[in-house]
Amino acid sequence: MRFTLDRAVDATPTDLQRDYKRLLTLAEDGGVVNINQRGHRPSCTLVSKEAWLDAMMAKSWLSTLSAVVKYATGRILNDPALICPSDFSWLQLYNTEDIRGFVDELSGAINSVANRTLTWDDVDAIVEEWSRSAALLEHEELVDRFRKAKEKN
Repeated sequence: MRFTLDRAVDATPTDLQRDYKRLLTLAEDGGVVNINQRGHRPSCTLVSKEAWLDAMMAKSWLSTLSAVVKYATGRILNDPALICPSDFSWLQLYNTEDIRGFVDELSGAINSVANRTLTWDDVDAIVEEWSRSAALLEHEELVDRFRKAKEKN
C-alpha cells in the first residue's frame, strides 16, 4: 500500500515512521505535515503554507464572529451578564439594529472569503469601516449634521 502525499512525494506506511525527517523537510520547504494514526492506517497530509495560513485566518475570524454574535444576541435579549469582546468595544455605541447589520455584513464577508469572492483584507476593511463609523457616533454634533444632510436628500 502506498500513500500519495502530493504529486512529487510518494510514501508507504513505514515511510511515515522511518522517514519522518523527509516529511519534516518537506514541511519546511512549503507545507505543513499532519500525521494521524487511525487504527492500523496512518494518514499524512501535506498542505501549502498559504493554505495553512488561510485556514488559521478562517479559524480566527470564525471565533471572532462567534463572540460578536454572542454579544449581539445578548443585546437583543437584554442580558444583564453581557460582555462585549474587547477588540469590538466600539459595538457598544451602536443600537441593536445596527449590530444586526454588522453581524450580517461580517458573516457575509467571511462566507465570501470561503467562496473566494473576497479576501481576508476585505474582511478587515469592513470591520475598520464599522469601527470608524462608531468613533463618529461619539460626537453628537457630527451625527446631527449627518442626519440633517441625509434628510435633505
